[in-house]
Amino acid sequence: MVVNAGRTNHKAALDFTKEEIETLFNVNLFGAFYTARAAARAFIKLDVKGSIVFTASMASYRPNKRVPSTPYGASKAGIRNMTHTLAMEWAQYGIRVNSVSPGLVNTAMTYWVPQQPDWEKQLEYYRGLPRLAEVQELGGAYVYLLSDAASYTTSIDIPVNGAVGSKLFCVLFSRLC
Repeated sequence: MVVNAGRTNHKAALDFTKEEIETLFNVNLFGAFYTARAAARAFIKLDVKGSIVFTASMASYRPNKRVPSTPYGASKAGIRNMTHTLAMEWAQYGIRVNSVSPGLVNTAMTYWVPQQPDWEKQLEYYRGLPRLAEVQELGGAYVYLLSDAASYTTSIDIPVNGAVGSKLFCVLFSRLC
């Protein structure tokens, strides 16, 4: 089971309305929890040794000052914590729980990245992959975590970031991190 719903909104923390924050948490964190819980209940009822993989985000590791979204990063950090907690709780049922943290992926949520004047230069400086990932490039991490090859793998997060790790992400989008 892949739990992949998510949304974001980029602006300063002081500018978010209560409704905007609730919407982000409802989709990104609470929706993920309820989906995973429904899957776990079904796995237990059917006596299935299941695997649940959440989509977290590199934003859960490090904030993005240039294009901030405190609620998004916090909700995705919650996903990573939930991954570890549910993995411990559900191990007794043979249910594995993991997450994948994509970096910059070419989707509607990252339309703004190529608009940054120095993004390619920054990627070159760090010898990372000088481009955004394509969606299909994330598949290997999910396939592995869902497969029998990962039958002893639980409570981990796999960053798929093309070298856009915490330090590079900070340099790219946050001169003052």
